[in-house]
Formats: sequence, C-alpha cells, structure tokens
Amino acid sequence: MSVRAPVSRFLFAVSLASWALLAGACALVWRRRPARAPSLSPMVWSWRLQSGPAPLRVVEWTLFWLAVMFAQWAWLSPWLASLSPVFAGSAGTPMMG
Repeated sequence: MSVRAPVSRFLFAVSLASWALLAGACALVWRRRPARAPSLSPMVWSWRLQSGPAPLRVVEWTLFWLAVMFAQWAWLSPWLASLSPVFAGSAGTPMMG
C-alpha cells in the first residue's frame, strides 16, 4: 500500500456503506428467518447475517467481505509488514538475497 495513495480506506468506506444500505433495505422489506442451529463458522455467520432472496444475499455477502478485505489491506497489512523483514523491500529492489 502506498502512503501517497491510501485507496484501501476509501474502498473500505464505500463497500461498508453500500453493504449497510443494501442490508438495511433488505431487512426492512424481508423479515428475518427463524433461528437455526448455531454455527462457529465465520462464513455461515456472515451468510446468515444477510437477509432477502438469494441473489440479493449474494450481493450483500460479497460487499460485506469486500469491506473486510479492504479494511485488512488498509490497517492490518501495513502493521504485519512492519513486523516482518521479508516485506521490508522497496519497489524495484529485490526483497530477498
């Protein structure tokens, strides 16, 4: 991630806002389904978090995980790169060797 072009934070905000608006609208139109057996899987949890018909749930689920991915790129990746000397190389120079 470049310090001069922090696009990941902007894309995180856009995908999170899009997910929140779509999920809110779907929750108002389509009511929640009855409770199901509990699951510890984050994929199952994120799927059950969405509401609406299956095609809209796929869009909501994708926007949700895009927000998670962009947040990881914006905040977690730079921190992890600072902890590991393998990722300390600059552009145009070999990182190892």
